[in-house]
Amino acid sequence: MKKILVPVDFSENTNNAVKAACDLSRALNCDIILFYSYFEMILMQSINITSSMESVPIIDPDITNILHERNEKEMKKWVSFIKSEYPNISVEAIVSPVELKEKIIEICENEDILMIVMSATGTGKKDSFSGSAASSLFDSTPAPIIAIPENYVYQDDALFRNILYATDFSDVAQDEIQFISDHFLGNVNRLYCCHLSFRGKEISEAVVKMEDLKNAFLAEEEIGKIVFKIIETNDVEEALEELTDDKEIGLISFHEHDRNIFYRFFHRSVIKKNIYRFNIPLLVFRKFES
Repeated sequence: MKKILVPVDFSENTNNAVKAACDLSRALNCDIILFYSYFEMILMQSINITSSMESVPIIDPDITNILHERNEKEMKKWVSFIKSEYPNISVEAIVSPVELKEKIIEICENEDILMIVMSATGTGKKDSFSGSAASSLFDSTPAPIIAIPENYVYQDDALFRNILYATDFSDVAQDEIQFISDHFLGNVNRLYCCHLSFRGKEISEAVVKMEDLKNAFLAEEEIGKIVFKIIETNDVEEALEELTDDKEIGLISFHEHDRNIFYRFFHRSVIKKNIYRFNIPLLVFRKFES
């Protein structure tokens, strides 16, 4: 059974991530794993080492137990919420004093994780799901990640509306379109596969590559489920805004690599700023594995 991993931080933002994950779980017949990581309380104690006093870190087991029990209690509330609101969904919970990214990578290696769904906060936030933390996961996690902006108001089936997939024709573009088609396209109006090119740049190579992608999905293209389009622009932000508004995009997807114009636009800057202005969830692919 495929699983959806949901890192939580017990903030108000957790609600959006959990609802999105439950929507996906019902549609895709997946189990859910809730995960919370926390820092152990480390105290500094002075001890005598070779006739001099030095401070060494120690972990107080009593404080650690209190923290763990408190976090377990909070986690049980979310497990109970899912079982109450979504009784047909199987959910398990992990509470661990391990660094967020390290544990998520471990879970992905040991479980059959289809995707990760997490909330992400914007500029100036210092919690575990700050923009920099989210983009750090984009750098290192093999499973696709859906990042939900902090001010996004989640509505039922919000992730199954029109989807924008921004491509720079990486060698896994066809696999990623297939992933979206397999898991989302049956429930959305349309998938827009777009390539953004700076105006004045030679696009003949892009036209050929886009035609190759179109030929791989002829059946979906012929019935209007997938639209393939090259957009020439001098302003990526303006083009993105016009596209998302005009096509009523509910999810933006792209492959994380330095050559991708969308990735360069989103990475570090949008995760901390622009995506929260557009207020649209992201589906980010890094290392595709079928």
